[in-house]
Amino acid sequence: MAVSRTGILDCFDGAVARRRGQTTDLGGFLDLLSDFVVYSAIPICCASSLALDAEHTSVFRLWLAVAVTEATFHINNFVLFFVAAVMEKRKAEHSKAGKQTDASICELTSVSMRPALVEGSESGAIFTLVLAVPEWTETLCWILSVGVVAGTAQRVLWTVRALTLGG
Repeated sequence: MAVSRTGILDCFDGAVARRRGQTTDLGGFLDLLSDFVVYSAIPICCASSLALDAEHTSVFRLWLAVAVTEATFHINNFVLFFVAAVMEKRKAEHSKAGKQTDASICELTSVSMRPALVEGSESGAIFTLVLAVPEWTETLCWILSVGVVAGTAQRVLWTVRALTLGG
C-alpha cells in the first residue's frame, strides 16, 4: 500500500507546483531523478529474487552486478539528457531576450558536458574485457558501476548548483 501512496503523491507533486506557479528546473530535475532511481531498481529487484534460491547464488551475484551496472548507466543517461534539454531551453530564452548566454549554460550542453570518472572510452574498454574474459564479468561490472556512480554524483551535484544559481 505504501507504494500506491508514493505513486499517487508522485503524480500530484508536479501538478501542485504548476497550479501554485512554483515550478523550477531544479524541482523537475530532482523529481525525474527520483523516478529514474526507482525505475532502475526494478532489474535489481528481479536479480535479487534469485537470492532466495541457494542453488542460484553464483547466478544471483552475476545478474545483480549486471543489473546494478545497467541501473547506473540508466540514471547517468537521464542526468545527461535532462541537463542538455534544460540548458538548450535556457540558451533559447537568452537568445530570445537578446542576452548573452553565460558560461555555465554553455558548459552544460550536450556538445560540451562536464567530464566524469567513467565515460565512453573507459566503458568501451571494460565491455571489451567482459566479452574477452566473461569470467571477469561480475568484478568488471562492479568496478564500472562504482565509477559511473561517482561520475553521476559529480554531475548531479554540479547540476543542482548550476540550476540553483541559474534560477
